[in-house]
Parts: sequence; structure tokens; C-alpha cells
Amino acid sequence: MGIKRPSGPQTPEGRSNSKVRRLLTALLAAGATLGAAACGGEKPNDSQTNTIAEGGIGGTDAGTGGDGGTNVGGTGSEGGIGGTGGIGGVGGSAGEGGEGGEGGNEVLNTAPEFPSDPTANPNPTDSNIPVTITVPVLDVDGDDVTVTMSFTGDPLGCTYDQNSKVVTGGNGNAVFTMTPQILNVGNVYPHIVIDDGRGGTNSEDLGIWIQ
Repeated sequence: MGIKRPSGPQTPEGRSNSKVRRLLTALLAAGATLGAAACGGEKPNDSQTNTIAEGGIGGTDAGTGGDGGTNVGGTGSEGGIGGTGGIGGVGGSAGEGGEGGEGGNEVLNTAPEFPSDPTANPNPTDSNIPVTITVPVLDVDGDDVTVTMSFTGDPLGCTYDQNSKVVTGGNGNAVFTMTPQILNVGNVYPHIVIDDGRGGTNSEDLGIWIQ
């Protein structure tokens, strides 16, 4: 059987202890509520809910790539590289890259030509008499043209001032001087090649009769 304590007015000390107990009880209840919210339970109220900030707007596009230049004599040049996309803000998307520039137009090379046949003067000629060989050249692209002369047939003892000359701008004449010797009686055939240095060539043979 329990002992029944007499009831009566509380002392100041008893009232103070009672307040402490009520305060502890309230604190424990609040802690339990917060713990439940942290573990996925109900949020205490709207004022305690943290608002998640939306991501920033992505950066703007970098400029478009530059146009490709014209590649003369070859295939068209490649287009310019597209601009790099802007860096996205926090939570936002990156900006799109700029478009690449268009490739340059293809420009084909035209081979040089002989606007008229090479000539030898005098022709026929005698031994030891210099012969002037004139080679007309035309290059519509305006390239410098190298004119090279070599011999077929029997050029034994035949001399000439140079075997190669350049026609600047591809429009004009290359002039050579050949001197046949006495052993060169008969036909001598200078072989003439013209070259623009970009893959365009042409050639022709010239017959010279030596008496």
C-alpha cells in the first residue's frame, strides 16, 4: 500500500521545480517535432521551409565563326570554327555555340599555253650561226611561268645560252640563243616545256634544220 502524502499549498521551491519540469517537457516536444521533419516527416510550418533558388540563366552565344577565305588554285578553304557557347549560370544551361563560317569557293588552276608556235630564226641555218628561239607564253591566271628547253635528236656539240627562263606574270616571250656546230648537220629538235608551278604544264617540239 502506497503512502499518501498530505496535500497542501506548495512552497516557493516546489513551484520553481514545477516550472523547470514544464520547460524541459516543452523543449523535448519541440526537439521531437524537428527530428521528425528532418527524417521526412511533416514540416513544422511554412516559415521553417527553406526555398530552393532557381538556376541562373545560361550565358549568351559566342559570335558566329568567320567566313572561310578563298583558296586560290586549290580546293575551297574550310569554314571558320563556331564560337564557344557561354557558360551556364548556377543551375542554368550553357549557351549554344555560334555556327561555323562557310567554306571558300573553289578556284581551279588553268595551265599555261602557247598562244602561237615557238619559232627559230634563221631556220634553216648553217653551222656556227646563232639561232634565236622565241617561245610565246600565256597564263590566264597571271602565274609566273618557267620555260625549259632540252634537245632530242642529235644535239652533239650544240650550245645554248640557258636551258631555263621565267616569264613573269605569265604573259610574254622567253627567248633563247642556240648555236649549232658542224657536227649538227640535219634536224635538231628543241623540246620546250612551260610550267606555272601549280601543276599546270604544256609542251611543244620545235624542228630546226641545220645545213
